[in-house]
Amino acid sequence: MPEVPPPESLPRMAVGADGAASLRAQLDSRIVFGEPMRASQPRALAGGWLRLEEPRVLDFPQLAMFCDAWPPAVAQHRAMGERAPGGMPTVDLTIHFRSELPADARPDDFYLAVFRSQTLRNGFAEEDGEIWTRGGRLLAHSRQLAMVIARD
Repeated sequence: MPEVPPPESLPRMAVGADGAASLRAQLDSRIVFGEPMRASQPRALAGGWLRLEEPRVLDFPQLAMFCDAWPPAVAQHRAMGERAPGGMPTVDLTIHFRSELPADARPDDFYLAVFRSQTLRNGFAEEDGEIWTRGGRLLAHSRQLAMVIARD
């Protein structure tokens, strides 16, 4: 798990500020890596702390949703140019659950989501994701293929 500041020390991501889906309103997100939908970073790395806006103990469907709940890492990379993509619908998403859910999980726990992209070709981007507990346990690893839709 990368060393990152605790979620309580970070501001909440503004809902709607990243132009993302309405899912964002259901989450309390704290940015650690990148600036959502701004092509300004030397690497395609994005992520931060996540939890549901309405507290609930983590279950596997929620964990799976966290694997697809962050603005795309490739939108961070300078190769995208001045403008963010118009959209990035998921074509394929594979999730590997790497650990049992924490037995001592609380409804207000945060989970660290880290997403990296190494490939952007022919209108498609690949992204690898990790979801970690605050204590450093890897809960899930994801691999996603998304279509990059250019803005007009």
